Amino acid sequence: MSGDQSPIPTDAEDLAPASSDPAEDAIDDPYFDTMAQLQEAVTKRDYTAAATLARENLRHLPGLIQEWSGDYGSFDIRSIPGLEQGGTVLALVGDGEGLQRMRELVLASPELSPWSRFVERHEKDRKLFPAIIEAVHEHPGCLQSEIKGLVGEPDGRTVARLISYLEKAGKVARVKSGRTYKLLPPNSPGVPRQSRRVVRSHRVERVSFPPQVLRVSSLDCVSLPRVLFRWEEIQAGRERARIPKPVEPFAIRDADWQVVDVETIPPAQRPDTAFRRLHPTDSGLIAIDDLGNAEGLGHIEAAALRYDRSGRVAVTRALDHGVYRLGVHPMGKGLIAMSKDCVLHAYNDELDPILETTLADAPEITALRDRFDIPAPNQLKNQVRSVALSRNATRYIFTAVDEAWCVDVHGRALWGVRLPLREDWGRAAPAGEDYAPETVSRDAESSQIGAKVTVSVGIEGDEPEAADWIYAACFAARSDDAYLAGHSGRVVKVDGTGRELLVYDIGSVPERIVDTGRYLYLLTDTRLYVLRQETLHALVDVFDGGELLVAQTGFGLLEKNRLRWFREDGLLLGSVVSKDPIRRVYHKKAGLVVETRQRRATVRGVRAWWNEPGRSVIGCRQPSPS
Repeated sequence: MSGDQSPIPTDAEDLAPASSDPAEDAIDDPYFDTMAQLQEAVTKRDYTAAATLARENLRHLPGLIQEWSGDYGSFDIRSIPGLEQGGTVLALVGDGEGLQRMRELVLASPELSPWSRFVERHEKDRKLFPAIIEAVHEHPGCLQSEIKGLVGEPDGRTVARLISYLEKAGKVARVKSGRTYKLLPPNSPGVPRQSRRVVRSHRVERVSFPPQVLRVSSLDCVSLPRVLFRWEEIQAGRERARIPKPVEPFAIRDADWQVVDVETIPPAQRPDTAFRRLHPTDSGLIAIDDLGNAEGLGHIEAAALRYDRSGRVAVTRALDHGVYRLGVHPMGKGLIAMSKDCVLHAYNDELDPILETTLADAPEITALRDRFDIPAPNQLKNQVRSVALSRNATRYIFTAVDEAWCVDVHGRALWGVRLPLREDWGRAAPAGEDYAPETVSRDAESSQIGAKVTVSVGIEGDEPEAADWIYAACFAARSDDAYLAGHSGRVVKVDGTGRELLVYDIGSVPERIVDTGRYLYLLTDTRLYVLRQETLHALVDVFDGGELLVAQTGFGLLEKNRLRWFREDGLLLGSVVSKDPIRRVYHKKAGLVVETRQRRATVRGVRAWWNEPGRSVIGCRQPSPS
């Protein structure tokens, strides 16, 4: 998918990043009130109201600068939605006067100089928006990739971003056409009319039981060495390592493997680049198209395909809903996903549906909304951080804020737990009932903010900032035990009834957890922890990125132009480097197969990736849209 076809974010979470500075949220100012209303209006696609709120928000900005600088010595806010997304909204509605006011404000305030580039962009967007609309009306059915030529804008990403705004505003329509889109005036005969099917909850219970607070402090703790966060690595001067490209299409590094054959892939066998998210399973590999760009499936929100262990496509299916959160058990079969409107949908190994339910009506979510005062259903997806499916696909987990709930596929709640407050917070008042908000304050030595904090992203109150949000969850390989990873860096293991068993402390939240039965892998953004029976076997450097592909006899890190393959315990066995981006890797009797878009190499000397005899597919990677 080319750069001018990629859509911009479609929700407030992406359009308006939440503040990560508690002090920023502590200031009670009309600026923050109008900012929150602006973000909500953008989410609802009420751009007329959003433009009015953007202008009002700008009025309060000088006061914020003065107050902030006086209280904290400098104005160090990293994101100002009113100048960023607010300016785009002003350009969309053609509010030249509002943009002029923004320009004057930025020029008059040295603290706002970093946002001068946004002002220039918004002025440019104000001219491009009507030009795109005019081009679509004059050339109905033109491809999105053709628009930049029609409006004289060479940057395809800029054009794609503006088209996405125009589509959400109802000023143009996009219709899938192969790997791109046709653009039409709204209400054209060629625009499909789709009514969203109502999905109801499959839950048996109508009222939730209180979650059990995990007694983390009383558990045996496996303390692991803390590694640097990515931003700390960058500040320390570490840059992403450049992998030297080989002279030949493929080369072997760090091993005595041998490239025995390189061939051109016939066009009909080249993988669809829309399937860009990769998840090895017991029966092969599941690849996910999370943007709905797969060829030949019509107008869809998402799709999945499964390769069998010999690398052949076993099944391809358009999914019933979008993919906003995703869970695939590497030792199991099938998948579970959650759409942006919080519909959970799960599929078996043949990608046949086995579960469909809305989380918005789950009793636990109802109680959670009361507990944290979540005001709108469209903000719920921001609070649900992970979903997971058990190996035998009989139960699933969803996590929301600091709670995790396990439910069977028939809709019966099995257990519910909550992580305790983060250790750097203490209670300023006794907690109320199980779902009553808890007033908390930071340790005096660690902060000067005060006792009350207000956070954005749709939640206001004291407890959310202190809550240990559960960002990752997975089931164990050989049982219904589960792992829950909090933002604090604590990973708690619970049994099939939700009873706490053990805690790992790594100091940073893992992006992914994988239990193979023999080894446990905890992936952060800079290191991969490899453990066996609570003992650390290896720390693998992943600062250069790479997708984690876990098989029965080892694991790989698949980067853009390199596959690193490791033994189960973390020992590097070797690498394959390619001149072009790697699209797919798998194993068969002849050896390891590595594919780019046009070439396929067979590598001899690599151990089979599965314990079973025969061919075994394990990994495939499609590049993200540029």
